[in-house]
Formats: sequence, structure tokens, C-alpha cells
Amino acid sequence: MTQIVTFSELMRWVRCPASWRFRYQLRVKPRPPTPLTMSWGSLMHAAIERIRDGEDGRELIAPWLGERTDEAQRADQNPWNPMRDSADYVENAAALAKAARWHLDYYTAREVSRAYLHQALWLEQPFLVSVPDRSGRSRGDLWLLGVLDEVSMLEGDPCVVERKTTGVRDLRKFQTGLDHDVQVPGYAYAVQELLGLPRLPAVEYDVLRRGMPATPKLVGNGSKRSPYRLDFRVKDTTWGQAADHLARERRRLSLEEPDALWDEEKIQAYVDVLGGPASWQDRYQYEIRSQQVLEWQRTVTQVARSIRQAGRTPGHGVFADRSECSRWGCAYKEVCWAQGSWCGIDAFEACGYEIEEDNNPTRHREVYQGKPVLTTPALVKRAREMGLDAVEPARSR
Repeated sequence: MTQIVTFSELMRWVRCPASWRFRYQLRVKPRPPTPLTMSWGSLMHAAIERIRDGEDGRELIAPWLGERTDEAQRADQNPWNPMRDSADYVENAAALAKAARWHLDYYTAREVSRAYLHQALWLEQPFLVSVPDRSGRSRGDLWLLGVLDEVSMLEGDPCVVERKTTGVRDLRKFQTGLDHDVQVPGYAYAVQELLGLPRLPAVEYDVLRRGMPATPKLVGNGSKRSPYRLDFRVKDTTWGQAADHLARERRRLSLEEPDALWDEEKIQAYVDVLGGPASWQDRYQYEIRSQQVLEWQRTVTQVARSIRQAGRTPGHGVFADRSECSRWGCAYKEVCWAQGSWCGIDAFEACGYEIEEDNNPTRHREVYQGKPVLTTPALVKRAREMGLDAVEPARSR
């Protein structure tokens, strides 16, 4: 029997097998509110897709903020929800909405200058490929279903563009962890299979740092003893933000205090240690090695085997990892803590959870959302028999 897995399903099993059971075996829908880190990432993906299509992605910000506010209100009375403080949730969501607008303003200007480099072939495109065995040959019993953020033609060759949002304060630290990414090597392999390439395609990470640059702060009083300067403690900003803020303050104080003194040396020293907008969003080219594809294959195969065994033998390998409950905000914590990791659907229905209909493979419909799924010619017929709208790449262009 063919097993279809997604990267999200695999990671949910790795984090907490009980959470996997609730979501994929019992089909229990997570209750609101959605963790802001996940929701903001989804917003930025959708908005950037619009920008790459020539539309205004900023139009999605207001509806997104409205949805987060509604979710917070619905979850406010749930004592088990790790984000039950709706006031803090809404305040943080508003801050991220402001950050989204800043990112998209800069991203739009950046992409206009790069449009001649990247010609989008696919945007937010679902795909289905067979996971290879140890010898590199495609196997028929394990398929990977996923979504390619973007595949572009870069100087005549396909390039996989993977968009990431991160909370790291220094994007250079993000670069150091790329060798351990087990998702993108699989996506690069999928593009190689779909397009019939002789080698793995190039990869670019399009990274956005969560949040936005802080507003610099002017200190001093303009006297000889304490001339005006920028506060060195506000370092989480960019030289552009600092220059704009300084120009505004100079114009304002030139009218109010025309004789005020400025410490030009300290101002310049402050600006010199700041980074530019690239410290908040940037692209990194990366070359996927064949060894990383083998590691991806082993990881997917091993986790998928555990998931398959859990489906055949109830109780096999399923346990609740309590350390993960607060780390990533488990939506099933309420029932799991009270009833145990092997509670049934009735326990969730009693607490007001919604249960999705049992219609495989639509349990993965959050991945393809009604779009045609690209797959290889060898899988098209079987994928259609399983209910997927499968097409070959040539038909999607």
C-alpha cells in the first residue's frame, strides 16, 4: 500500500507522536489561536507570492490581523491554551502586521530590481514524488507531498527558491545551520525528478527575519556637555533607519533649537556598527550535496516507517512529549494532559474540537488546497486513482 507523507507530518511525529496521532489518525483540527510565528510565516509566503505575480501583497495584512483578533477572542476563555492572554496576543499580532508592511515595502522594491534575474516557473506549487531507496532508485510505496515556494529560471537553469522566516537576531547564524536542513534537499530532489534534470538544481534561501528594525533614539540635550547623539543601546536597527530618523530630528530641532550642538563623531560611530536592510531579509545561494539527499532519504524513510507501524499496531511508538507542549504551543494540550495521549475522539468532541471528515488523501488538503499537483509521468495515473488532481510538469507551464 502506498504511503503519502508531508514534511509537516514527519516533523509533527518527530516532535511529539501523540500530537501526530491527534492530527492525522483522529483528524482533530487544532483550536485557535494559531501560533503567531507560524501564522506570520504563512502570511509572508502568501504576500510574496502575490508580489511575484505582479500584485500587491500588502492587501493581505489587514485581513490577517482581523483573523488573529477573532481567534484570540474565541480562545480567550480556554484555560488550557498556552496563548490564552488575548490582549498580549492581539498586541503582538499588531506589531507583526506592522513588521509585515515594512518587509513587503522593502521586498517589493528589492524584487523589482531582481525581476530580470529570476523568471518564475512555479509559485507555491504542490508536488508529489516517490522517495528513492538507498540505491537512488524511486520506490513505489512511499511518496512525498509538498509545496515548492518558487522555482525560477536563473540564467537558463532551474533554481529552487525556499522562503524562510526566522527569529534569529543575526542572519549569519541562520546561514551556519543550512547544512542541517533536511527539507530543502528533498525539494531539490523533487525538482530534479519533475524536470528530468541530470543534476540537482541550484538553491536560494530567501530569508526574512521576524519583526522589523527598531526606531533609533536621540539622547542628550544639545548642550556643550551633552550634545545630541544616537543612543548606542538601540542596536536592533539598520543604518537606513538611523539615517532617516536622524534627518527628521535635525530638521525638527533646527527650528526649535537652532543653536543645539551635535556629537558627530559618536553619531558616525553608531551608524558604522549597524547593518543594512540585508540584516533583516536577504537571499543566500546554497549548493545541495548528494550526501544531504541521502540523509534526507534516510530520515524520511525511518520516520515514515514509524508512522506506518503506529497505524498498524495501536500504541506502537506513540507517546506525549511533555517538553514540547509549551515549546511550540500544542493545540491538543487541554485534552492530552487531562485524558492521556490515548484518549479517543469523544474526549475532543466534549471539549468543542472539530473533527475532519475521513477522506484519504484529503487529510493532506492543507498542502495542495485544490491546486493541481505536479508529479512524474510514472505516478500520474496512480495519484489520480487516489483522488489527487495530478498533472505532469509540461501541462502546468
